[in-house]
Amino acid sequence: MINPGLLASVAPALVAAAAAAVAYALITVHRHRLDRARDQKFTLGNPFAFWSVLAFAVFLGIVILIARRVVEWLGGTGAIAGAIIAGIADVDAVSIAVAKLAPNPLDPRYAAIAILASVAMNTLTKVAIGATIGRGPFANHIILLAAGCFAAGALGLWATLGLASP
Repeated sequence: MINPGLLASVAPALVAAAAAAVAYALITVHRHRLDRARDQKFTLGNPFAFWSVLAFAVFLGIVILIARRVVEWLGGTGAIAGAIIAGIADVDAVSIAVAKLAPNPLDPRYAAIAILASVAMNTLTKVAIGATIGRGPFANHIILLAAGCFAAGALGLWATLGLASP
């Protein structure tokens, strides 16, 4: 189920952020194309191990319960606050839930901001995890990438919602 009005509100910010990410990737690849890969041993654990999946499911459930309570407590503004809280763990469920609430009972502007706030929080969470685990040059790259995406997304949001206001 697609909400065309909501899609038109969030698409410019998301497309702008994605374009910034692609631009950063192309610039980085171009700058390092002559560098040779270093022999590095890196071992990942199985992300689908039972305890990992169970821990994430419990974490996600707690985040969703807290987000739902915040929405019930704060109303329209609570949708944004709840989306930010839920965005720590997941952005897909928030996007679907908010899209179903717009245009009634949730104003489409609040819905668009809630979805984009959830995306931003989810991105911040992933940046924090990546920078903590990766450290050094990887952390620098992921932070610069995210900053560019946030700046481009903010411009897209301003172009959509800022110019659309009376």
